[in-house]
Amino acid sequence: MNLFDSIDLYKTQHNHVLETPMLLKKTRIGGIFSLIFLILAVMIIISILIDYSINNEIEIKSLVPLVVMNHEVSKFVTDLKVLIKAIRYPCVDDYGNCADTISLSTNKFAGNWDKMICINSDLGCELSLNCHSCEIGTGA
Repeated sequence: MNLFDSIDLYKTQHNHVLETPMLLKKTRIGGIFSLIFLILAVMIIISILIDYSINNEIEIKSLVPLVVMNHEVSKFVTDLKVLIKAIRYPCVDDYGNCADTISLSTNKFAGNWDKMICINSDLGCELSLNCHSCEIGTGA
């Protein structure tokens, strides 16, 4: 018996001939594939462990209230784009304007707001609103 024959993990997968008794035997080709499988499994496990040990970084993230951050940063300014999709909700009136039933409050955001754009789509409504140099206020 060969070395490859002795490590065949697939002996139940051989000798499928009709009307002959099933003979479970270890073969050289089964041993070679078993050896390839075992080597690849060990390589994958080792690479996962190495990747875990090298790239394992502990990250702690939390949401910090803006009131606390005001002592460290004087103001938060960014360009802001708001996209809202409402399913099965019409948002454009007969004149092509946003329907009266749609309103957005921008009280806590100071900046240059573009006009709200409303588009009816196949699924419902899409709203788009842009703010340039938008300053995010306390309580936003």
